[in-house]
Amino acid sequence: MKKLTIGLISLLLLALAIGAVGCTGDDTRMPEDVVPLSVAGFILESRDDYILPQLEGEEYSAAASFLPLVNSEFADTVEFLFIGVHLFDDDVSAEVVVVMLTQGKTHATMEGNIEGNNVRYFVIYDGDSGEAVAIEQQGRLVIVSTTMPPFEALIFDRDALCDAAVRGLEATRL
Repeated sequence: MKKLTIGLISLLLLALAIGAVGCTGDDTRMPEDVVPLSVAGFILESRDDYILPQLEGEEYSAAASFLPLVNSEFADTVEFLFIGVHLFDDDVSAEVVVVMLTQGKTHATMEGNIEGNNVRYFVIYDGDSGEAVAIEQQGRLVIVSTTMPPFEALIFDRDALCDAAVRGLEATRL
């Protein structure tokens, strides 16, 4: 009986320990922790760690804007890079926003390796404005990386704009 009691107490302590670890909250990173301080080829222009909710089911977001470095590969092709990281109430709300952002737009669903992680993301390019947007959902987070061509540009470098938008996603992994 004594061994059974000790065994039950051990199991109870183990269950409590597992429960305590499991009750520390979900493992979602916070937007302000995901928005990068730097992106290769760009310099940080501004950053906001708390932006009030603007989308259905959004708790809050954080964002940063970057300008291309002089003499970088993006200096003549990208006016700016903007990265917004939105935290939603749940995964479903986040997924609804991703669908809303990509619905009705021509986009490429990319699967690739960003910083050692196999991820799926969307790249949307608007040939009329030159805007390139890369979107990725990470659980309750939706990361939107947007680039625009120089305002005076008449011809846009689609590849450079899309590469810069994806580079913004890559920077959120560091």
